[in-house]
Amino acid sequence: MGYVGLKDDVDFQQIPWRNGRFDADILEKRVENSARMEKLWTAWRVYFGSRTIVFCCSQRHALFTRNWLRDRGVKAAAVFAGTGSDPRGESLRALVSGELDAICAVDLFNEGLDVPDVDRVVMLRPTESKVIFLQQLGRGLRAAESKPRLIVIDFIGNHRLFARRIIHLLSLRGDECTWAGLHRWLDGRTVELPPGCLLDINLEAKDLLRQLLPPNRAAAVEAYRAMRDELGRRPTMPELFNRGFLPATIRARHNDWFTFVRAEGDLTNQETAALQEVDPWFRMLELTALNKCYKMIVLRVLLDMDAFWNGMEIRPLADACRAYLLGHAQLQADLQPTNEIPDHRRASSEQWAAWWLHWPLDQWLDEQQGRKWFRREGERFVPWLVNRATWSPFFVSQIQILPSRFAPAIKVPSGATATSNEAGVCAIAGCQRRDGRSAKDILFFDAVREPDEGNLYFPRRNGHVILGLGGCQKR
Repeated sequence: MGYVGLKDDVDFQQIPWRNGRFDADILEKRVENSARMEKLWTAWRVYFGSRTIVFCCSQRHALFTRNWLRDRGVKAAAVFAGTGSDPRGESLRALVSGELDAICAVDLFNEGLDVPDVDRVVMLRPTESKVIFLQQLGRGLRAAESKPRLIVIDFIGNHRLFARRIIHLLSLRGDECTWAGLHRWLDGRTVELPPGCLLDINLEAKDLLRQLLPPNRAAAVEAYRAMRDELGRRPTMPELFNRGFLPATIRARHNDWFTFVRAEGDLTNQETAALQEVDPWFRMLELTALNKCYKMIVLRVLLDMDAFWNGMEIRPLADACRAYLLGHAQLQADLQPTNEIPDHRRASSEQWAAWWLHWPLDQWLDEQQGRKWFRREGERFVPWLVNRATWSPFFVSQIQILPSRFAPAIKVPSGATATSNEAGVCAIAGCQRRDGRSAKDILFFDAVREPDEGNLYFPRRNGHVILGLGGCQKR
């Protein structure tokens, strides 16, 4: 495959970007651009193809492109779902037989098209979706004796989605490329691509890509946006963390995670209305001091026991927290012998509850970030949260935030591996501290494999919540 990247003359910064995509009507008018088409025509004659699919952004754009090519002697058809389309079946047969040189398509041939002789793909549509981009690329990747290789002609414009398209191409070998990887490639570092693949991006387009590189502090924000476009929903904090970005860097520009998510327009109306009440809790959850994992274990057990709203008796809560700690080898490192509890496993329930009350429970009873979040009612440990209806939309988000607090000083490099033991305990190995020193494997939480997808979930009483660590293997 030979990929040819041309600098686009369309000013995409002037096209409104709403809900992860360009405004369709304005985009349609801007891409019907004579300078853009003249640049395509130059590449069309240099990078020859006998059977071409041109991906367009709308029906009107497909008709415009078909007519523009016909005016230059190209035998072209426009195929889409709706009135005004050329006959689909007949056009495909004509393309296979060589009676047609090109089909200008809208959405129909993203997948399911089986024409191995297609030897050129033209990307006139600035798709925001990684999946659609790779599907369109794949329309020309079927092997055929009649073609030595596939030519892809693409346009690179002044919007971050075009930089992400290059990142997708640099990831074709299988290793996930990042903004840093794109930066290195633009600086002349070689990138291993699949055999027979070549990226030929003109100097103007490369200069434009350099301008699109985010500053270091903005890399996590750009990663979030890329994942949102790829997933079709807002990413969770662990998903961003697992891509090698520290969500904490977002706080350099935003107070906390959900303030950032709101600024990105990714909260539902219900969540936005509730945010004023719940945001201080999540800010505290991100910022509260942690020397050990104890405080997060308390929250995790309350969530697991469906006791986050009404609290628990202190002794059963302490017993459940001890069982949780002793059940996870990586977390046991925090249970060092003390004068009060020389052996945590053998201590009586009463002894251990008293010790647990003195440590994380008393800390939770104190102020955290200027506010008390829990209280003691006799022998019960009770949250101060009073409006369950307001907090319910964010219940899953609490579980999503906890993993990143188990390892506040850890980053996950691209070579890190996710593993799970026979008990389903998920950890990430091959990690380093931010100061560069090696770190122990980081335990996150109990995990359950989804058999068909290979993803890991962490269970709670009313179902499963996806984490998104695919491909984990048994230790």
